[in-house]
Amino acid sequence: MYGKVTIIKALVIPQMVYLFSLIPTPEGVITELNRILYNFFGKGTDKVTRLSTINDYEKGGLKMIDLECMSKSLRLAWLKSIFSLNSGTWKSYLRCHLQAKYGGLFLFKCNFDVKDFSIRSQFYTELLKWWSDFLRIK
Repeated sequence: MYGKVTIIKALVIPQMVYLFSLIPTPEGVITELNRILYNFFGKGTDKVTRLSTINDYEKGGLKMIDLECMSKSLRLAWLKSIFSLNSGTWKSYLRCHLQAKYGGLFLFKCNFDVKDFSIRSQFYTELLKWWSDFLRIK
């Protein structure tokens, strides 16, 4: 099992990191990837619970990557750049759109529902949705 986790971390996850950080992730993609990866572990059935594979070694886990958390954290990492003072064309789109309709970057300090927004970019819509989910968990 440890060898399979190492293979996944070395060969599969780096390719997913690149994709998850740059392009929108359709809802079923992570579910399907998890299904494929856990089939690789158990050849069709989950012999080990998914939570136990994600846990640290000290807790009896295998330190497997949680794909859903990874994809969300990669997208949320873009917020650091959005809040930075240096300018960039890619930031201008979101800042301008939020300023014109929703009060600018102050929105990130508020409790909001993404369904109330009309942003054409699926990338930014996902970013706002996951930020909203993060605020609810906190």
